[in-house]
Amino acid sequence: MFQHFGFRVAAFAVTLALSPAVSTSYAYSPYADVVKACDNDNQRKAGTCKKAEKPAGVLHGCAGSVCFVCPADGRRQCYPANSSSVGGILHANMDVKLVATGVNIEAVVKACDYIHEHKQPCSYSTDTLPVLEGSAASGTRFQCVNKQECHAVR
Repeated sequence: MFQHFGFRVAAFAVTLALSPAVSTSYAYSPYADVVKACDNDNQRKAGTCKKAEKPAGVLHGCAGSVCFVCPADGRRQCYPANSSSVGGILHANMDVKLVATGVNIEAVVKACDYIHEHKQPCSYSTDTLPVLEGSAASGTRFQCVNKQECHAVR
């Protein structure tokens, strides 16, 4: 594994269906907006939105300006680390497109390794960061890494 070069974990997210004010279409949702929507749901009806934060392992890195984050939560998915990385491509022997719904972690790591081996910038590291996981009464599950933007999880 190649060590990362001082990358700030930006965040990622898919808009969550936590309240009528939050759309269900795929887009990035700021951490504060997701937490507020969850809290508002709980004010309307206690217990309708559950959330818990805990430290968790997160693999994250960049290939040039295309950055990714992969929570070690068993889902084995990587997400764009910021809104400018959505749709970004890790150009390797088999290109990997970062999508808001996630991409397989092995594909991302293999692509990054390939890019690095061919003398292009790509590196990653694993850190322990705070991860907020939650679920709304609608069945929408969400995850936020490092108190940044959030994404829906399946």
